[in-house]
Amino acid sequence: MMPADSPITPLPVILPSLPDELLSSWISRHALFYDVPPLVLLQHCLPLARALRSVDLTLKPADAARLACMFRSKPQSIVGMTFVAAPKIAHRMIAVQPINRCQECANEQGMGTVIRRYQLEGWRLHCPLCDQMLADNNDQTPFPPSNRQHLIQHGERLFQAEANGENIGWASPGELARLLLMRRVPRPLNVDPDDLPRLRVLGAIFPDFDDTVANNNIPPALGRQTDPSHWLAAFPACGGRECDADRV
Repeated sequence: MMPADSPITPLPVILPSLPDELLSSWISRHALFYDVPPLVLLQHCLPLARALRSVDLTLKPADAARLACMFRSKPQSIVGMTFVAAPKIAHRMIAVQPINRCQECANEQGMGTVIRRYQLEGWRLHCPLCDQMLADNNDQTPFPPSNRQHLIQHGERLFQAEANGENIGWASPGELARLLLMRRVPRPLNVDPDDLPRLRVLGAIFPDFDDTVANNNIPPALGRQTDPSHWLAAFPACGGRECDADRV
């Protein structure tokens, strides 16, 4: 095995990265071009790497510098293709495989083997490149429009700011999502006991949330198992302390 601190030789041919492309996707496209497995290409630069996904979440500054040398790039550009700046709570909302796609960008630019960062972001409903509604990877149809669009987009911006490592104020969007999806016991207790397991704090802010969970037999959890439009719309209200605490 090559020593971890051995000199790096830049690749002879560098494929240009695409807007918002994930680092592991860029590495995989180079591996395809050079006809080697992606992990082998990664280990050519980072001998201690054990998984391709690791560079998307836990890339160290020294490793970013080595990759920048191999790809004739800058360390900050390499880091910008990852989720390294995102706090641990946000990692729970970053998928392993693409969960959505932008049909507009796919038609105009061609997706091929490219994976963009937004395709793994569980809080995304809009494409950050063209602002079109994303389509779910399972059925390829855009997420349905909502009458809370301005709140949803504000919620997306809050999550993205946190994922970028920015200081977003008094509370973490990821922590708020976790709290909003906690179980709740309504006051007064005037519901069927069989309905209690599906009631969440978020249902006190948007009553249709509990019905959506029940009708689709969805287990509420922090991540993409629930419709992001509900809890994205809740963040501006909670952040601005505009929700009615007496209903929770």
